[in-house]
Amino acid sequence: MNIIEYELPYHTVFHFICLKNCIRQILDYYGVKNSLFYLNCIPDITYEGQFSSNGEYVVAYQSNLTPILPNYINRLKHFTYNESDNHKAWDDVLLRINNGYPIISMVDTYELKYREKDYHKNHGSHAIIVHGYDPLYEEVKIIDWYEPFFFKGKISKEEYTRSRNSTNSYSNNPFSGHSLENEWFYLSKHGWTEDSGKLLKESLKLYLSYNSYIPYKAEKENTYVGVKALKILFEKLSSVDSPSKNIVEAFYNNIYCEYKAKHLFLHYLKSYSEENNTNLLENVISILKELCIKWDAVTTLLLKTMVTNSVSIFEKAKVRLNEIIKQEYHLLSAISEAYNCMLYDF
Repeated sequence: MNIIEYELPYHTVFHFICLKNCIRQILDYYGVKNSLFYLNCIPDITYEGQFSSNGEYVVAYQSNLTPILPNYINRLKHFTYNESDNHKAWDDVLLRINNGYPIISMVDTYELKYREKDYHKNHGSHAIIVHGYDPLYEEVKIIDWYEPFFFKGKISKEEYTRSRNSTNSYSNNPFSGHSLENEWFYLSKHGWTEDSGKLLKESLKLYLSYNSYIPYKAEKENTYVGVKALKILFEKLSSVDSPSKNIVEAFYNNIYCEYKAKHLFLHYLKSYSEENNTNLLENVISILKELCIKWDAVTTLLLKTMVTNSVSIFEKAKVRLNEIIKQEYHLLSAISEAYNCMLYDF
């Protein structure tokens, strides 16, 4: 069966988590039983550098580099090209799809006509599945099974080339402001046989390692990962008296992926518990649900601050941020207990 005929899975929790959405869909198409549990769904914010009056600091996410669990990252092949290698990038993509591999391509929504809200309005990196090419009409066959468009169809090769080779100029959102470099991925078809218990154990260990319960060495000096990164970032923001739009916007854009990751992690843990009919994660899920509610509240307050420049709303956001830090440490403790139980059981 061609992937175009396959009923691809989609869950709203993957909104704005498009690369992992595509990976999960292709694994599901390959018949991988535990496709969700291979994903790196760990919230893993990394803070680097100093916070200045202009909002200049660097926030990164480890899972952008390893969108599946690190032990299986060699099954995900990753390619980028210079602008001068545009033809080679296309030839390599064509070779894979002609050999029966759907590939994942990073594109700029600004160049995609079917995405009417963004076309020639907003830049932003986005992942789509490419599965075929019609040389007669020079059309690329794509799948963007993702809200709100759920698109399966064809776009011109010219449109596709522009979208994946875009400089992706900054457009006031977390997914713009970096060049796409003809980036694409493909997944191995075989070897995905690990059971969900093993994958959960690896996920919990990874979460603890990012948060220093298990030794984790940051790559750079003055770099903090996980809850320590959040704590420092929140403290820096709390020291700001006036809600400058630059600072609040930079902060919001940089924590947005952490906010989304919390909801994905909750979905991951709930799915495991339901599929395996276990209460092992009951306490973790309960704390994480409360934490997601707090994250929902703080992101709303930050958005209101950007619109109104209100000091009182900004102060409310700071209070909620402090509550989040306390809850994050409760979550860490609960995950540590669950992981230790798994070590004993295994």
